Amino acid sequence: MNLKKFDIIRFLLLLGTVIFINIFFSEHFFRLDLTQDKRYTISPSTKEKLKNLNEQIFVDVFLDGDLNPDYSRLRRSIKETLEEFRAYSGDKIVYRFTDPNAIEDKRLREQFYSQLIQKGVQYKYDLVQQGGAREEKIVFPSALISMGDKETPIMFLKGSKILPMAQQLNQSVEGVEYELMAAIRKLNSEVTKSVAFTEGHGELSAGETGDISTALSEFYNVERTVITDSSKLSNYKALIIAGPTKPFSEKEKFILDQYVVKGGRILFFIDQLNLNKDSLVSGVTYGFSYNLGLEDLLFKYGVRINDDLIQDLNCALLKVEVPGGQSEMVSWPYFPIFYNFGKQPVVKNLDAVLGRYVSSIDTVKAQGITKIPLIFTSKNTRLIKAPLPVDLNEARKNLDPKDFNVGMLPVAYLLEGQFESVYKNRPSPIAGVQVIKQDSSSKIIVVSDADFIRNEIDKTRNQPIPLGYDPDLKYLFSNKEFIMNAVDYLMDEPIVAAKGKEIQLRPLDKNKLAEEKTYWQIVNLVVPIVLLVVFGVSRYYLRKRKYTSFR
Repeated sequence: MNLKKFDIIRFLLLLGTVIFINIFFSEHFFRLDLTQDKRYTISPSTKEKLKNLNEQIFVDVFLDGDLNPDYSRLRRSIKETLEEFRAYSGDKIVYRFTDPNAIEDKRLREQFYSQLIQKGVQYKYDLVQQGGAREEKIVFPSALISMGDKETPIMFLKGSKILPMAQQLNQSVEGVEYELMAAIRKLNSEVTKSVAFTEGHGELSAGETGDISTALSEFYNVERTVITDSSKLSNYKALIIAGPTKPFSEKEKFILDQYVVKGGRILFFIDQLNLNKDSLVSGVTYGFSYNLGLEDLLFKYGVRINDDLIQDLNCALLKVEVPGGQSEMVSWPYFPIFYNFGKQPVVKNLDAVLGRYVSSIDTVKAQGITKIPLIFTSKNTRLIKAPLPVDLNEARKNLDPKDFNVGMLPVAYLLEGQFESVYKNRPSPIAGVQVIKQDSSSKIIVVSDADFIRNEIDKTRNQPIPLGYDPDLKYLFSNKEFIMNAVDYLMDEPIVAAKGKEIQLRPLDKNKLAEEKTYWQIVNLVVPIVLLVVFGVSRYYLRKRKYTSFR
């Protein structure tokens, strides 16, 4: 076979291979992510949701233009994630990036700002360097997502506000997939599962849980129920027991126990101590145990809420009266602010959560149950044991940090596994009903404070104030986000998997960078030239040797 025929055959084989590969991959779609932390990989549940979209979804992202490096990284992550979404949805996700600051006319620009804000799009102020001077610039790390005639805003800048901006933005990068999927879920949700708040034991009223009920009702049927029989509870995937103040009867405990054993999920918000907060106005009140009757139930499941209150130097404010009929705001260690969280999707990348009069939680042995702490106090804590006086005069004293040395204390736990019935070796309290000792796997979340889920009421409008909002600090804490995550997790919602992404932040050593700057500049300039010269000289001598041999 001559050389010409061989080249033709080789060309045809190569062309055929290319055509075959193109045909094969047009029918068999897949993507490879070779990064160590799988930053370009989206969860299987997200892929499945995107493949099953029936309508086209439009995403208008307003993070664009001249951005600092951290915001540029967030923008890049949003674009990469949206590109993945577009690919897996079969082009049903359409997106664009718009820079609101690109509008040159000031009046039109501010008008556009107002339109975005009215639609719920949030903005941030960013300090940028302009010609040697620092200038404040409005940045919109947000988007509007729409499907048909429905529209909802997305805020991409999430995470703990106490962290440096680089770390907060890294948390935001980790949460891009979740924020996008949460918005798509909101636009495209089908309400099929039910959750119920229990009543009959002095629990928080419908008004006091109004804000979280409204938020949950976007995805679930939300009802209120009394614990009368197990068949009624079986209609609910999860129960929320929020702030009971009266004891549970043996029959009610048995119904709850059997509900859990059969796979039902419960979210407990328990105030362990009864504090007369109205008496606190006069200076002193006392805390005594409620004795709700749930102690043996929770103990069997693996936790014990202690008869104490936590004081934390990392705390919110309390308004106290001072001489002259005036009032002032003082730090109140019984109102802890929680910034420390466990490694679990329910609490991943949360901002601070606010508590009031919180008790500590201990774990006890429970066969086959996994106990995962979710929320911790700061390191600067101490415990006040019951029966205890809560004295308003403490707020006027200078607290000594040396007294707050107990360390980080857990105040919320996730319990998972096959729970064994409390009534395993007891007779059934309901005649004719057999005790099921152990059956299906279940999940329980226990929080040692009912104020986690209680919203204040605006008395002038008779409307709930947003859950987690502190009017004294003028700050919205992440209580609602925590509870929404917790309910989604208990309900086995696939969206929780989108919170599992973890991206390692690898910052440059700024001191080393400054010291070795000149060295690396020389390396980058000289080494490529040297390599090019070496390559040219080597190629010259190789060619010379090759053609000299033909003589």
